[in-house]
Amino acid sequence: MKTSRIAGIAALAVTALFAAGAAWAGPGPHGGPGGGGRGHGMQHMARELGLTADQKQQMLDIRSRWWKNGLEEAARAERDARRSAQQVVHDPNATDDQVAAAVRSGADTAAKLAVVRHKMFKELQAVLTADQRAKFAQLMQQRQSMKDRRFDAMDGFLSGGTD
Repeated sequence: MKTSRIAGIAALAVTALFAAGAAWAGPGPHGGPGGGGRGHGMQHMARELGLTADQKQQMLDIRSRWWKNGLEEAARAERDARRSAQQVVHDPNATDDQVAAAVRSGADTAAKLAVVRHKMFKELQAVLTADQRAKFAQLMQQRQSMKDRRFDAMDGFLSGGTD
């Protein structure tokens, strides 16, 4: 029973990790992951940071180049691994070892995607001014605080609390 609970918690954690990664990425160019090409995340960030037209174009060019040169492939692999792990987690015939292996595989794939995103992120940061980078850090802290509150609320709900 304890192994099953640990596997369930691990699966929940990996699912949350995958969701956070997709949300952070925002929509990719031409309908990539996270938004079907609508660009809402990038548009919001551009407004919040006061990006110039030149900065917006530079960022779009960086994102497009990364999408074509590895980000798309890594995002698709992560999505496939997440789906596979979810199927195993919800398979009543799967063993705890199978669940753990699927989750580990998904975590490895998510790590590879995170590295690609990190490299792209460093290029995107270089486009920003010092003031914009400071504002971006503030926005990311606010975003993390909201995620923490949602996680705490879910944790309270799952543990039988009244939050």
